[in-house]
Amino acid sequence: MPLLPKSARESLSSQVTPCSLASNCHNSPTNSQSPRCAFCRLSWDPQVNAGAQHYWRPVNRQIAHPVLRAERRAELRLRLQKRVEVRRGKDRGRQEVLRQAERAERQTERAIIKATVNSGRKKQDGDHISVSRIVLDTKNQPGRDNPVVVLAQLEKVREDARLNGYPLGGLVLRNKQGRGVVVFAEEDYARLLAQGVLDVDGT
Repeated sequence: MPLLPKSARESLSSQVTPCSLASNCHNSPTNSQSPRCAFCRLSWDPQVNAGAQHYWRPVNRQIAHPVLRAERRAELRLRLQKRVEVRRGKDRGRQEVLRQAERAERQTERAIIKATVNSGRKKQDGDHISVSRIVLDTKNQPGRDNPVVVLAQLEKVREDARLNGYPLGGLVLRNKQGRGVVVFAEEDYARLLAQGVLDVDGT
């Protein structure tokens, strides 16, 4: 900030009452020949200076300005309140469904993916990649004893596989007991056997 002429600084200083901690501020009349209290919102009457700028610069850094400390506490309370509101606004039923789906995916990884060669995960297509060529998408059905195949889901994972350069895509359907079955389209299953992706003994 450009330094005002001495006469102007003296005029402004006469209008300003420094804050209660002026003796601990480098920019106060106590510690500076060019005090900035006239421009500091901590010193001015709010009706005169409604700006957001302050020039509090403590001599002793262990002493915090009470106004700034109160503002900081208010900001922290507001952030905490927003987090609480977001947490309360979440649908607990939906959160539980998402947790069940995540558990189902992990179970698929343990049962199938880790037992295959060159397995891995890929975020942009389905849930898992098996033997470096089969895209598997886990669908949890915790309310069913007998899983139901949704053909639209099967077509989606097949299309995801094709777009990402994999020849086969299938579904892993998991019922409420956690038992899973793998579903392929008929033509994909025929290709799978023909190409020898799985040995006859299932390994």
